[in-house]
Formats: sequence, C-alpha cells, structure tokens
Amino acid sequence: MVKPIAVDVDVVNLNPDLVGHRDADLFRQIVSNSIHDEQISNAAKIVALTNNSSLRSNIIRALGRRHNDEAQLALRNIYDAGVTEKESALILGSIKPKDLEDPATDWILAKLNGNELSEATNRQMMAKLLIVSRHSGLNSPGIPSKLFSKVDIHWHELLQDVYQSSAKRTH
Repeated sequence: MVKPIAVDVDVVNLNPDLVGHRDADLFRQIVSNSIHDEQISNAAKIVALTNNSSLRSNIIRALGRRHNDEAQLALRNIYDAGVTEKESALILGSIKPKDLEDPATDWILAKLNGNELSEATNRQMMAKLLIVSRHSGLNSPGIPSKLFSKVDIHWHELLQDVYQSSAKRTH
C-alpha cells in the first residue's frame, strides 16, 4: 500500500518564515497551486523577504491571476517597495482597475504623473485607463473629461495620441 505524503501546513500556508531555507518548497507550492485569498498576505511577505528571482516572479504572476482588491493592493505595494524591470512589467500588466474611481487607477495615474515609467509603458497604462473608462460607461466620443483631468498636462498629447490610435483600431 502506498503511504500518503503528509501535507506540510507551513508550505501550504506560504509561511514567510520558510524563506531562505525552504524556497524550493515554496516555489513548488506557488507553481502547482493557485494563491487563495488567505495566502495573499503571506505571498506578498515572501516577495519582500526573498532574493530568489524565480520565486518572486512566480508569486507576482500568481497574484496577478487573482482578481480581487487584496491581490491588486499587494501587487501595488510590491511594486512600490522596489522591483526589477521584469517584475515591473509583470506587475504593471497585472494591475486591473475596475473603473476610474478604483484605487488602482489613482496608483497608475501617480506613476504616469510622477514620470516613473518609460514612454512605452506610459502608453500601455494610458491605453489601459482608456479601456477602463469605456467599460465604466464613459463611451462618449473623445477622451472622458474625468480621465483627462486626472492626467498631468505633460501627458495630454500622449493621451490624445493613444486615444486616436485606439480609435483607428476600433473603426
């Protein structure tokens, strides 16, 4: 008879105390299972504690697959704590504001207005915000004033360009 393998509760719960000496176990847990709501906080702590880039990236991807406010906040906090270029791209691609009032929208706008992102990344984030504004029922022609007023004047021309590019693709 095959003996069942005992479940390691610390690994399953993504106990941050395992960082540094059980990274391989944490990695296997992350890549073989979805992160559940009760694991989000521990997952974010692991990212803060580990230097293992593969573990960090896989946790960021797993958090990005979660569509809830806690995971979105964890991703923003991870980004703000400092990330590599690869991690930055993963996080920025995973930030999904629900509408223009979502805290993620304000966070994206702060990054845009703070000149923290490259022009190409700014373009992607503006396209994301334009899509969000359309899904929020702001389908009137042109850039919604609600969005336009939140974007620093420095970026208005780029926002217009992104809008025109997206309008050409939809017609």
